[in-house]
Amino acid sequence: MLAIIASLPISLLLFLLSPLIATHFFYKSSLIFPLRVMGLAIAPLAVVFLFSSALKGLKKVRDAVVLEGGSLPLTTGLGLLLIGTRFGIQGAAVIYLMCSILVAFFGFFVWRTCIQGFEHSVSEINLKEILDSCTPLFFVQLMTMMINWSAMLSLGVWSNEAEVGVFGAALRTAMLTSFILTSVNSIVAPKFSALFSQGRYSELGSTARNSTMMMIFLATPILLLFLVMPGQVLSLFGAQFERGGVLLSIMAIGQFVNVTTGSVGYLLIMSGNETLMRNNTVAAALFTIILNLILVPPFGAVGAAIATSSGLIVLNLGAFYLVWRYLGIITVPFFKNSI
Repeated sequence: MLAIIASLPISLLLFLLSPLIATHFFYKSSLIFPLRVMGLAIAPLAVVFLFSSALKGLKKVRDAVVLEGGSLPLTTGLGLLLIGTRFGIQGAAVIYLMCSILVAFFGFFVWRTCIQGFEHSVSEINLKEILDSCTPLFFVQLMTMMINWSAMLSLGVWSNEAEVGVFGAALRTAMLTSFILTSVNSIVAPKFSALFSQGRYSELGSTARNSTMMMIFLATPILLLFLVMPGQVLSLFGAQFERGGVLLSIMAIGQFVNVTTGSVGYLLIMSGNETLMRNNTVAAALFTIILNLILVPPFGAVGAAIATSSGLIVLNLGAFYLVWRYLGIITVPFFKNSI
């Protein structure tokens, strides 16, 4: 209920400001209706991610990954294939909203199924405790979105639709490694919390390094492909996307740092250092936005790629330092804890 209450004002604000954003920010009045519809999807999406996180806490990793990473793209893709092409961007927005609501109900059903028999064994958590923990995480999520998507907004203002499309394809392709990171983090995040609460810091460091090694092993072949054959990879979207190969290579470097530093963000969050993570993410987001303002007007998509990759590097290196400074843990493989 708290997630819905918190997301409704944002949905309302986006709904009311859609004409202003579309006409004065993107200079495209055709975006008014899609922005309004997508704003209505914020609340159901919040519910989806809430149930997904709850399932991870129950160690139902498979169900959480299916709910968060598979259900919405699958249902949306099917909807677009069936009727989306008939109605253009307006139809796509409506399909996305309907699928978001459908997946939210599906998440509720999965959650209720998984907690059967546990309803009376869970103690109530004080609302203040929830707010103290989730308020910094709200800014973490918000600033992370700014790091990932501020370049798209900047290109929407200072570039053309074709360049935005090529950059978007390169960005989403570079972020494919996030599926690996999400899967590994879904497994280790509850373990981080348990080991820290039990004071088993040596095991905590070992688990962090082992998970980093796993991510490097799984993600490195993909990242090497993005570095060696970026144009060929993007040409899968169409011949006109091949010219975005340099963008993919640049952003693959940022993803490589993301992988090799390990689950540093989750280590901070699961050890009660949400405020440190918030401060680090805010600093990285501001750095990314400033770089976009400096680089996008003269260099276009290349400047956007540099800003996005640099922001991701700053975010992860900052979190890596904070984990070492406050937890005494080095997440890079082959190093031992300093505790």
